[in-house]
Amino acid sequence: MYLLERRLRLERLVGSYQVAAGTVRLWQSGTEWGLLSTGDNRYDWAYLNTWLDLIAQRQPTVFMYTFGLVPCWISTASCDGKG
Repeated sequence: MYLLERRLRLERLVGSYQVAAGTVRLWQSGTEWGLLSTGDNRYDWAYLNTWLDLIAQRQPTVFMYTFGLVPCWISTASCDGKG
């Protein structure tokens, strides 16, 4: 049920992240590098995959991914995991 609710929420958001006609920018969308990379050589692709599946259902299927939020496990600064 949680994944279905999350997917429905993402479907509503896809349009709000468009930067140019037909392009979706994945910034502050829960897909930041620090959220995907959970440890050294460990990744959680589930949320990014959900976004890409939703984008692929629309035409054109163009997206822009911006690396942001350095993972806490690699950061030399104090890190709260929120950016």
